[in-house]
Amino acid sequence: MSAATVGILLLSHSAELAAGVAHLAGQVSGGTVTIIAAGGTDDGDLGRARPRWRTGSAWPIAAPA
Repeated sequence: MSAATVGILLLSHSAELAAGVAHLAGQVSGGTVTIIAAGGTDDGDLGRARPRWRTGSAWPIAAPA
């Protein structure tokens, strides 16, 4: 039996908040979970930049079959 792959995508209107939560979650998980942070706009403001979390580059884990 193979181990399950776990991944977490953190979305926020603040890139700094998403990055901080990702760092904390990474510490808690001991590096066993893939965590991707996506947030803010391309110019660093609060908001969302849809391509950041919709592209394959932002989410490198394949969905389960």
